[in-house]
Amino acid sequence: MCAMRIRVVAHGLLTVAVEDPGGAIDLTVPDGSDVQQVLWILHDRSPVFDPRATPVAMIDGAQVALYRVLHDGEEVHLYPILSGG
Repeated sequence: MCAMRIRVVAHGLLTVAVEDPGGAIDLTVPDGSDVQQVLWILHDRSPVFDPRATPVAMIDGAQVALYRVLHDGEEVHLYPILSGG
């Protein structure tokens, strides 16, 4: 199985998924991984992180679906869903 390197930058409350205070982490993931699979990898690293919370994912400044397949060297930004009323 081949692998690729990606960078994940978590924002807000999602920084619990990474040890870096800046919210960034470099991961090696299997080729063909999508954003949702990365969320589960982050959950395995930090059980406090809830992959079902469906954060907003952005790549190159554009929002992407969680089923978006990732490519080697990409940087994924994860933002918490904001709600209020």
